[in-house]
Amino acid sequence: MAVKRKAIAFLFLLVYGCGAACSQTDSNRVPMATPPVWAANNFLSSIILPTDGLQLFNFRNGNLIESLLDSADLLIEEAKLHLGKPYRYGGKGPKAFDCAGFARYVYMKFGFTLPGGSVPQSRLGRSITDRKKLQRGDLVFFQGRSGTGGVGHTGIVTEVDTSTGVFRFIHAATSTGVIYSYSTEPYYAKRYLCARRLLGDRKTVDALPRKRRH
Repeated sequence: MAVKRKAIAFLFLLVYGCGAACSQTDSNRVPMATPPVWAANNFLSSIILPTDGLQLFNFRNGNLIESLLDSADLLIEEAKLHLGKPYRYGGKGPKAFDCAGFARYVYMKFGFTLPGGSVPQSRLGRSITDRKKLQRGDLVFFQGRSGTGGVGHTGIVTEVDTSTGVFRFIHAATSTGVIYSYSTEPYYAKRYLCARRLLGDRKTVDALPRKRRH
């Protein structure tokens, strides 16, 4: 399925990509940062990040290919390929990762260039303050192991219960490597800080398995 989706993405990139990308990066529509920060794209669009965070055009929203191509689904499929790989401080993949390196590597596969640390990653995109509104592909951030400081850990949301705000995420954990975890686990529940959205809003809900909704 992942290979099929990537093939579809590539096909539409060839057919529609050039004109769409050029039209969505017109300097009259996207204020350029001074100085430029991180470049990013969402398959068929490419912009420069403004200094106050990521403002992505999402080509698939409202487009005829939306039912065939979903960047969040492809991103999560990529993340799942690395389950079980070991943690290594400063690891940027693909053989080993730290938490920020894992998020950076996965997003990089789809044309995003993220900084390599959890703190600068937590400044990208759009803030999602209500956990019930989290979506697949959102980045979530936690305090470090001491539980007393600022941002120290990054994960990627895979499912969410929109009635409670409980979510599952995939990440590179210090003790176990790349795994799934739940926001209700005591270690993460008391360390959760914030979430940021780099992809466009989704129209579908990725429900959490009923047995893990509380």
